[in-house]
Amino acid sequence: MRRMLYPLALHETGLPTVFDEYLKAVQDLPISAERLLWNRSVLREKDKALEAMNQRFRDPVFEACWSLKDRFAESNASDHQQV
Repeated sequence: MRRMLYPLALHETGLPTVFDEYLKAVQDLPISAERLLWNRSVLREKDKALEAMNQRFRDPVFEACWSLKDRFAESNASDHQQV
């Protein structure tokens, strides 16, 4: 998420905060390649917490993604109309 949002944040204001909220909520959980380094039984427990966060943020993150998609699609369409 950070890799995708960083370039947008350089040129846009008012980006949804739900992405930062989600990343803050899962910051102590293994979410990438680091998972391969975790003890399996500990990882199972952490996955329960991760799944809970994913369920909690699922709809707000999807809504924010669609909002950004619509926002930039409209912006792109208006840019092409001016040509």
